Amino acid sequence: MNNKAVIAEHFKLPSNGLLYGNNVNPNVKLRSMTVRDEMKRLGPSNDGSMYRAMAEVLDDCLVEKPGISTYDMCLGDYQFLLHKLRIVTYGPEYMMECRCPVCTDVDEYLVNLENLTLLELTEFEESMLELELPHCGKKIKLNINTPRLLDNIEKDVVRTRKQHKKQSQAFSELDWHLRYQLVYSIDTIDGEKASYTFKESFCDSLVGRDFNAILNKQSEIDKKVGLGAIMELLCNNCGSEFSAPFRLTTEFYRPSRTS
Repeated sequence: MNNKAVIAEHFKLPSNGLLYGNNVNPNVKLRSMTVRDEMKRLGPSNDGSMYRAMAEVLDDCLVEKPGISTYDMCLGDYQFLLHKLRIVTYGPEYMMECRCPVCTDVDEYLVNLENLTLLELTEFEESMLELELPHCGKKIKLNINTPRLLDNIEKDVVRTRKQHKKQSQAFSELDWHLRYQLVYSIDTIDGEKASYTFKESFCDSLVGRDFNAILNKQSEIDKKVGLGAIMELLCNNCGSEFSAPFRLTTEFYRPSRTS
């Protein structure tokens, strides 16, 4: 490889490594993608592992390793590195189509990825992952959402749908994501590690107040670290200021213009 053609920059993980223990260095160095990296990104992912290939690309592009695979990082750190990889490779300018809520005009906007709000974790205690379910009173400790966890959820959804398709069309068409999101989010119940099978039956019997408490707590944890998902834009047609959610499009991975 011609190292002169590769761009590399230093970054610090927004979690500051606090979620992973003492063996993780939050200070990393990330290089730009090469043809081989892009080939790996474009490889098939028909086994339910949509995050694995991109995590492998990120791991390969980390010149200075943090001591943990991006596949096992919290989603905030993973998405942060994904954005930085795009910036290091193609530059910060990102063209995105948005609709103005005032005049309903749809237009393209050039977003600077460097200007997205960054949320950093400055302190962490295990109690941040704990909650008591409001109805059944069970004390739950949650896992941190990671790309690997999301892939595992998708694999189990596909597996369960196939199993039920042979027995009941109605069951195969259920959205099983909720069940497995809950199963994989739980680490311990009343301080005890629970088996996968037990967690399945436990989650199936949860009432709305309890499973909603788990989902809200995990969402709260996810929002503590990473890049903000809302952008402030100025309408090109009527001049109104409006907020729009950040979205990943083909322009993110293969921009039509580079800066």
